[in-house]
Amino acid sequence: MYFFQSSPVSYKRFIKRFPTENSLIKLYAKTCVDFDIESKPKKRRCPHCGSCQNGPFRKNNEKLRLCKRCGRTFSIFRNSIFDKSKADFRIWMYIGYCMFYYHHVYFNVDKISRTQIIRETHAPSNATIYHIYDVLYKLFKSQNKVDMLLIFNIFLPFMKIFHNMNPYRKKEH
Repeated sequence: MYFFQSSPVSYKRFIKRFPTENSLIKLYAKTCVDFDIESKPKKRRCPHCGSCQNGPFRKNNEKLRLCKRCGRTFSIFRNSIFDKSKADFRIWMYIGYCMFYYHHVYFNVDKISRTQIIRETHAPSNATIYHIYDVLYKLFKSQNKVDMLLIFNIFLPFMKIFHNMNPYRKKEH
């Protein structure tokens, strides 16, 4: 049995673990998969031809994928909540991680506020934080089965990473 900290990992520690946006995108690309209508996970599909045979377009850019069947490129964020967002992906993931933490430890997403996040991240724009917070808040408050699977699919790997980083973690025999 593991015991959680009273609060999630700080943004400084989050940034230390993921120093670049690309390092976080690489983990996202590795762990997140598409869902079909029946909510079964499947490999990431090309939105143009539907093929599952694709790989990174460039080594230094994990965001773009190249379909081996039709030869077209597409973003791994296409048709997701991150689609067309210009905000730093690390801020998206940090806010989502905090909400996931409070949702599963305290069963309450309302434990974290926008002002806490703004203070913690030193974000360049409050409007960006407000937008990200609102999108993720609606997703966490949704009772839709597909939305709940999406939340687990995106944020559970980060919870596992930071739970292992937790200095207050104790094992109960």
